Amino acid sequence: QTWGIPQRRSLGQGLRARADLSSDKLGAKKRAARLMRVPYIVAVGDREAQEGKVAPWSRDTQGDLGAMPLEDFTARLVAEAATPRILPKDA
Repeated sequence: QTWGIPQRRSLGQGLRARADLSSDKLGAKKRAARLMRVPYIVAVGDREAQEGKVAPWSRDTQGDLGAMPLEDFTARLVAEAATPRILPKDA
C-alpha cells in the first residue's frame, strides 16, 4: 500500500498524518480536507509512489507545491513545526 511509507516516515519525525482511503474522488477529498483546515494535502499516486515523491498542496499559499521527494517535504514540515529560537539581546 503506497500510503504506508509516507505515514511511517512522517510519524517517525514526530508529525501527524492521516490517510483518506475512501472511494471519493480526489476533488471531494481535497474539499473535505480544506473544510477541516488541514495545512497540507498530499496526493500520492502510482507515479509519485514509483519515484518516491509526493505532490503537496498548501492551505497557506492556496496552491500546488509540485512533486517533490518525500524526504524534502518531511524536512520542510519538521522545520515549520520546530519551536522558533529566541536569541538573547546580546547577540
